[in-house]
Amino acid sequence: MSSTEKAIVFGQTMAATAMSSDERDEKHDGTEEAVVSTGQKTIRAATITTNDTQSSCQQDSTTCSSYTDHDTLGLHDDDKPNKGGVLPDATASIEGGVSVITQPEFFPVNHVKIMPSVNEKVIVDNVIDNSTRSGSTPSNSTSTGAAYYSKNSKSTNKNDNNASSTTVTTSASSTTSKTKLIASAKHNLQAGKSALEKSDFDTAADYFKAGRKQLNDITYWDDDEVRPILLELCIEGAHTCYITGEHDITNELIDEVLHHGNTIQEKFRVYEVKMLTVMATGNYQESLSLGLDVRKQLGLSTPSYNRVTNNKVISTMMILKRYGETTRRLGNRTAEELANLPELQDERIIMGQRMLELLLTSCYQVQPTLFPLLIFEIMNTTLEFGINASSCDAFTTFGILLSGPFGKPQQGREMAKAAELILSTKPGASRMQSRSANVIQGFINHWTMPLRETLTPLLEGYKAGRSSGDFESAKLCLGFRVVHTFHAGYHLNTDLIAEAINLHINFLHPDITTELWLQIYLLAIKKLCNIELEENEKDFDGILQTTSEGQAMSSLTMQCYTNTIQLELYAFFGDWEEAKSLLLTTSDVRAILQSPYPAVRHTFFEGLICIKAAQSSVGKMDSWKWKRRALKSMKFIRRWIELGNVNIIHCLHLLEAELALLNGKNEKRVEDFYKSAIDIAAKNQFIQDEALSNELASSYFGSLNNVSRRNYYLGNAIRCYSEWGATAKVEQLNQAE
Repeated sequence: MSSTEKAIVFGQTMAATAMSSDERDEKHDGTEEAVVSTGQKTIRAATITTNDTQSSCQQDSTTCSSYTDHDTLGLHDDDKPNKGGVLPDATASIEGGVSVITQPEFFPVNHVKIMPSVNEKVIVDNVIDNSTRSGSTPSNSTSTGAAYYSKNSKSTNKNDNNASSTTVTTSASSTTSKTKLIASAKHNLQAGKSALEKSDFDTAADYFKAGRKQLNDITYWDDDEVRPILLELCIEGAHTCYITGEHDITNELIDEVLHHGNTIQEKFRVYEVKMLTVMATGNYQESLSLGLDVRKQLGLSTPSYNRVTNNKVISTMMILKRYGETTRRLGNRTAEELANLPELQDERIIMGQRMLELLLTSCYQVQPTLFPLLIFEIMNTTLEFGINASSCDAFTTFGILLSGPFGKPQQGREMAKAAELILSTKPGASRMQSRSANVIQGFINHWTMPLRETLTPLLEGYKAGRSSGDFESAKLCLGFRVVHTFHAGYHLNTDLIAEAINLHINFLHPDITTELWLQIYLLAIKKLCNIELEENEKDFDGILQTTSEGQAMSSLTMQCYTNTIQLELYAFFGDWEEAKSLLLTTSDVRAILQSPYPAVRHTFFEGLICIKAAQSSVGKMDSWKWKRRALKSMKFIRRWIELGNVNIIHCLHLLEAELALLNGKNEKRVEDFYKSAIDIAAKNQFIQDEALSNELASSYFGSLNNVSRRNYYLGNAIRCYSEWGATAKVEQLNQAE
């Protein structure tokens, strides 16, 4: 007998215990027996007497003694009459009790875990009050007795022992009052919400589905009493099905609510879900347009719709103007003062702030120049109307602008601290834990703290997102963890990257953007480790082609990540001409990516490639142009170091060494810069940059025919590349030697 079949009988027997005393009196012998034909064996439930706490069971010639309401119900198989219990793989009996009916061999059942599949709901009448316990089965009261339904359910006569269907109906009446159905639907709604709070998303989806089924059986949207319950069931169902990855059902429920909802307030939650669903497919432009339209429906200010959809660039003057307005409103308030602002109460403003959260995600991908304007909007609204969960986004995203574009990383860190205080002191802000971790660790903290120290918080953010259902943020945390692990100098075959990839593969809520983002770094690792691509695996051109077809984040944003990694690979393998050609076609990465570490990394390699291009240029004018661009990159890096960035000090020394070589400085001065770059890179564990610095120093002394110094640095370079795991690079150097 399967666990599902046993669960069915369990539900029927539970229903039988709920019969009224009048119904019981109609039984001439004071008992009722429920029978299920499975096609293989007949299963008989314990007979129920008129005593609520006393039962007796007779099966064939075996007599079983009484049990209490803490019993496993003593279900038996005909072929094993002495074997009792319900579920063979269970770990505990109902409420922890076991009666003699299950002895000497019993299979106890944990009541909390009894949960039929979505198409096998146990329908129990008159147990609404008793089924509020955690883990209770979705209720669907359609009769005064016990019943069970599925899409293919059939009536089964109690005496028909040859029936082959495992789905049965033991209904004592074909009609149920509207009041009972509404009450039962409300129960399923509340039970679903309780399951959501415990991150039991599949169970929650089952409850919401059962509730909708009950109400759709008796009425539709034109019933004023039923309508608000059905509306909430559809809204919660859409949200839960998005989390469980059932996007077809999600879209059906979204359409249902948008069609029948009367106000923006009724439709708002499904607009949220629709934006998330669209973003999961990589269509950020559609999500952006939808979010802007919702804010218009709320009567809130929003940037020009045409400007956004036509991809027009927002003027720098407008950005600077709004930045000035925001900083003046902010004043000199500390993180503590910001976290203690009055709480936001206006429902319309709360909805508008939530829309800005989602808009910021979409905007970053497809409208980077609009991104700061939306940040100023959410920040100013917070300062004017008060704080709520969305204020975490207001402070952290403003921190992005302060840390990167406006060169104030310490102030950016103060904004991140304000968000962290809100998360720790405001219970309603817990949903922002994963999203805030993604922004703080991915965009802010690397400016003032070692890159390696962001890895643990990113993993915690990923776990928080998985638990809360914020899968969008969870995947971003996972992506940044891979990015930072790669750039921080860990071994290329480290378990950290393997762990992240496995987490992504096992993620039951995939999206194409994260897929392509991780693929960029996997390609880099495979190239450095001399690993062949798998069949149908995308290379860098394939990734860019996918994005240009509108299937993922904008081609501009993904191109920046892709080109940054390609430039790094060209530098490591000494393909300076290829690097120069790519650099000429690369967009302004700092302006597009804003503030993540890859933008910093790009600036370093931009400077290095420009100096190499200047060194190899034939004409003085061409050399001067490349040198000028290199000096601009070095100016950024020098300024970042002055502001506390510890992750690129060695990069500046390496650039200084190559620049000194270009300017014809003496040998000692050039070598001193190389030594500084090597020593600091080793101290901060950037082993890949330690290797590159040794390699370039070796090349320099080789050009001077100083064989001993050349071999010394070359040996160190091979050692470092080997420790990094870059076997392809080690082979290249060994062949050259």
